[in-house]
Amino acid sequence: MPLNEATGEISDDDEDSDRLPSDGDSSGDEEDGQKKTSKRKWKKTNFKQFRKETDLRNLEFRIGMQFANKDELKKAIRENAVVQGRNVKLVKNDDKRIQLSKRFADKIRKNPEWDVGAFKAEVLEKYYMNVSKHQIDRAKNLSKVIIEGSYVEQYARLWGYAEELKKANKGSTVIIKNKMKGNVPVFERIYVCLEACKRGFLARYRPLIGIDGCHLKGPYTRQVLTAFGVDGNNGMYPVAYAVVEVESKSSWIWFLELLIEDLKLENGKAWVL
Repeated sequence: MPLNEATGEISDDDEDSDRLPSDGDSSGDEEDGQKKTSKRKWKKTNFKQFRKETDLRNLEFRIGMQFANKDELKKAIRENAVVQGRNVKLVKNDDKRIQLSKRFADKIRKNPEWDVGAFKAEVLEKYYMNVSKHQIDRAKNLSKVIIEGSYVEQYARLWGYAEELKKANKGSTVIIKNKMKGNVPVFERIYVCLEACKRGFLARYRPLIGIDGCHLKGPYTRQVLTAFGVDGNNGMYPVAYAVVEVESKSSWIWFLELLIEDLKLENGKAWVL
């Protein structure tokens, strides 16, 4: 699909849009076993080219009238509306921006700081679309809305996820801590210790527990706190984890108190943390 160099837009035809094949065109025929070919003949269209210097004074729209660009067309419509005494509302065409935001949402999720120039170059390479920096900026902003919307939906399912974990892993501990925003509970922390991991650790592994924390990236940043044992091959064995709002003394105490209760750890026994 060729790029229309005059407008920077995509032509819908396989040839230049201002030339159309005549009705009698033929790409070739067979006669007496010999293949005869004839060159395709073209005829010029009779579409009128809009000229703002003259046509704006006494504008008359015609079918097929050609405009140099979108802004020139919009100006002509507004001028004509004033002359005709009519109210005109130009509806914004967001199809291109919306399509870009949907097609590249996953890539923007993985790389939120994706450079505008690189984004524009990829659109041109993949879809032969010459989009503006402004369109790219708006597509990125809309992609972030789509991405954050999916995060909100997933957080709303968190309480159902907790119940499913307890149902599928009987004896597991799953605790969600909320804070209230008005009358609405808002997620703050979650603690998870699966029964199989807890039982396996207490039955087979050394009395040694390691702890660590790391960042979660995304629109809603959090910290992951983990507790793990050491297996016979000196590999890490997961015991429990939590997702908290921030790594702090308060969040670590909350996590470790739940872990001690789960594992039934008592003073006087040879546990190393």
